[in-house]
Amino acid sequence: MGKEQDRDEKFVRCAIFVDKDAVLMISEYRDHHRFDIAEYKKERHVTEDPVDSKVPGESVIYDGGFVSMNPCPARGEKSNYILDITLTRSPEDGKRLRKELEAFAASYLPEGLKAMGCVK
Repeated sequence: MGKEQDRDEKFVRCAIFVDKDAVLMISEYRDHHRFDIAEYKKERHVTEDPVDSKVPGESVIYDGGFVSMNPCPARGEKSNYILDITLTRSPEDGKRLRKELEAFAASYLPEGLKAMGCVK
């Protein structure tokens, strides 16, 4: 079951629950300033083996999570969309599920960009 956790004009966070436990968190941000997403994640997730992802945009996959930054052209030249997905499972599960998480992120990204008003 999915449940929206927080929302405002530029931010939304949803959780996916299995047996009343949150197993996946999806956070989306719109109109964000540009920064080095890879460096940001590598500094904060050094023990989780962060590497560049093949998903469009500036994207990083790590054990237990994924994050990307993409332009949000419909909102202005300096606007960026950030997709941040976190598995709330064990580190072993995070490592084992990297390919599935990356595939999920790749399929979610275009719809997230549309839903947040970044593309027309």
